[in-house]
Amino acid sequence: MKSFRKNFTLIELLVVIAIIAILAAILLPTLQSARERGKSSSCIANLKNVASANRSYADAYDEFFPVDGLVVWENTTVNHYVWSQNLAKTGFLPERYWAVCRCPSIPKSAAVPETNNVSTYGVAVTFMDDYQKEGLVNWKSGTRSPAAPGFGKYTIFRNPSRAVTHADSIGCGAAANYEGYAYYQIDCASSTPFYQGIPFAIHNDAANYALADGHIANIRAGSEVVNYHAYFAAKKNLQYFDYRKSSPYLGTIHRVK
Repeated sequence: MKSFRKNFTLIELLVVIAIIAILAAILLPTLQSARERGKSSSCIANLKNVASANRSYADAYDEFFPVDGLVVWENTTVNHYVWSQNLAKTGFLPERYWAVCRCPSIPKSAAVPETNNVSTYGVAVTFMDDYQKEGLVNWKSGTRSPAAPGFGKYTIFRNPSRAVTHADSIGCGAAANYEGYAYYQIDCASSTPFYQGIPFAIHNDAANYALADGHIANIRAGSEVVNYHAYFAAKKNLQYFDYRKSSPYLGTIHRVK
């Protein structure tokens, strides 16, 4: 008895392909969202480590913590280290500090090495009103305040649960190797805007923030960010905003490939 093998017709094949395409279209956003949630969880864990290291540093150094790359090191006038290096050099972060100081969702420029100390979370500098009122961090483009060069201080925060110390950050107006990539500062004065790095709403239109009371907040881009002393936020489409303004849009970051 002969057996007959029936081949797929072209129409049947097209129907199968169409079904697969529809399923992929349905499942892909879910998979991407799940992947992003995983990256956001890793980011939160990283920021918790950073916040803990920052707090431990402050406990050892009279409530001060490093913010600027131009810091006074061991009572000398020599400039050393950015904030992440400072925490590592003093033993509060691991030697390979960059592994916990960078959000896995924010790209690093291919023009800089993996160990680059500028491609990290952004540390809050001049954009905090509390800092400005105390004159503790009053620098721009490398000039430093004589009060406490390169350092913030926990005791000056009037509302620690709203005061940002570190956040997801992207270069905005920084050097070409960092514009549109992870950047180590969020430094915009409320009185005189000075764009270098700003909070980046990379996690489904939200950014992760380490706050001065030690907790990590996931804040959506929009008017709410001003409650956290984070006046500027960059959306995933690389547009950036000042949500204190009635027309918040400021411009678009141009990422160098």
